[in-house]
Amino acid sequence: MGTYYFLDSRNQQQGPFPANQLLKYGVKRDTQVWGAGGLLTTIILGNDTGSLMRGVGLDSIAVEGFLIIVIGPVMGIGIIILSRIFAEMIRIFAALANNTKEIATNVKNNKTNEK
Repeated sequence: MGTYYFLDSRNQQQGPFPANQLLKYGVKRDTQVWGAGGLLTTIILGNDTGSLMRGVGLDSIAVEGFLIIVIGPVMGIGIIILSRIFAEMIRIFAALANNTKEIATNVKNNKTNEK
């Protein structure tokens, strides 16, 4: 038996609770309830996946149905690629700064040696 969470009357998350105890905590027919899990939860929720995404603040990608099973990993790979690009840009800027400092030091040393 899985564990479940729900929103109380003040829209505060409550849980985790076993399924057989939800009624004891005042869960009614219109109470929002969700279970712990990832892909399995998405498969079980089916067309309610969009409202789950909206609930966690991802309104812009709140697609309906099983499409999120495809979009989720694609977004994850995209985030990894963008993070890698950003890291490489920082590395390039650091290398440029080090080379610029080295060139400036060499120019300064050459001017002192010429005198």
